[in-house]
Amino acid sequence: MIITDYLVKAIKDLRYLLSRDYNRDGAVRFVGDKYGVTLGERYILMRCIFDEVEAENRRRRLVSISDINGKVVSIDGYNLLITVESILAKKMLIQCDDSIFRDISAVFGKHKITAKTMRALRMILKNLKENNPKEVHFFYDKQVSKSGELASITRRMSKEFKLKGTATTALKSDIATVKSGGILVSGDSVVIQKAKRIFDLAGEIARQTSYKNVVKLPPQGH
Repeated sequence: MIITDYLVKAIKDLRYLLSRDYNRDGAVRFVGDKYGVTLGERYILMRCIFDEVEAENRRRRLVSISDINGKVVSIDGYNLLITVESILAKKMLIQCDDSIFRDISAVFGKHKITAKTMRALRMILKNLKENNPKEVHFFYDKQVSKSGELASITRRMSKEFKLKGTATTALKSDIATVKSGGILVSGDSVVIQKAKRIFDLAGEIARQTSYKNVVKLPPQGH
């Protein structure tokens, strides 16, 4: 994906409006309509753009993978899994204003368990095991088809990796992740806004694999 001149303008305008406390939905709609951005670009504006103060506040709470040693880790399951599947599928990732890597595939609610899901889950668990967390808790949205089956697979695989913890379904996985506590893993704003510490495991996997299909946004303050 190429960051076009009109998308750069939309990003700059959105950052400005958000810094003046404009409602995000309304601000995205306004700049999106003004510059005629595509649906995918509008999704980038919605998920990836923050004013400078908010972005820095989020970055300050990011921890590295070594920080999970001996800690409880709570994971917003589909949010992480879909992003890692996107890496395996060589789909585009965005390194957002808050430094978190996000995909824009928008498959939530339509997720299917495939061989790629199994590979992604093993990659996630391997990274966790190598860094010795105290416990790992996964939460999958109950309304997504086969989420119970995916939770069961996660529990079984976690035992194979000798990881302590749980994997379960929840009516709202973002809220369940926050309530579980510890270091939170998610790119979802609901989770990040409430997290004391956040770990971008998908971003860590992208860096470890030297993932090339990453779009970097124009820097803030320019």
